[in-house]
Amino acid sequence: MMRDAHRSAGCVARLSAALFAAMITTVSGPAAADQGGVGFWLPGSFGSLAATPLVPGWSVAAIYLHSSVSAGGGVAASRSIGLRDRAVNLTVNLDARLKARADLGVLAPTYVFATPVFGGQFAINVLAIYGRQQANIDATITGALGPIGFGTERSISHPSTHGAMCLCSRRSAGIRECTTTWCTA
Repeated sequence: MMRDAHRSAGCVARLSAALFAAMITTVSGPAAADQGGVGFWLPGSFGSLAATPLVPGWSVAAIYLHSSVSAGGGVAASRSIGLRDRAVNLTVNLDARLKARADLGVLAPTYVFATPVFGGQFAINVLAIYGRQQANIDATITGALGPIGFGTERSISHPSTHGAMCLCSRRSAGIRECTTTWCTA
């Protein structure tokens, strides 16, 4: 008797799990990512509410982006070269390092109109982008051809400063969204 109770309880549990799995797979819609991947392109931001109504009037956003990267590596090679009646060893070592840094500042004032335009809300953004980047490459090559040694090193640095101005307009009505961007550097 007790065995039948356990068997029917297990059957009910399996049936409930199968029913739950069928309900989840048929009722749920497709998963959607962040609006336009804005979280990937602009870390720290979240764009899932991009189609929600905005508060009319002025607003401003200030954004600072910093990136610093470095890489390096060394390569060594050795080879025996035959010259007339004797062999000479050639040994070469290369060591290279890269360092890069970028600092960008973005100022984004926005005005949102209170009256609907083409059935949606109209907003104008002006993005002022200013930044500096610098890249350094340091390389050293040393070697020996038989008893004769050689070596040289080189360092290249390239700093640059950039600025740009972008005008963006956005009209959203529900989920539909229209975005236009014009940039000048």
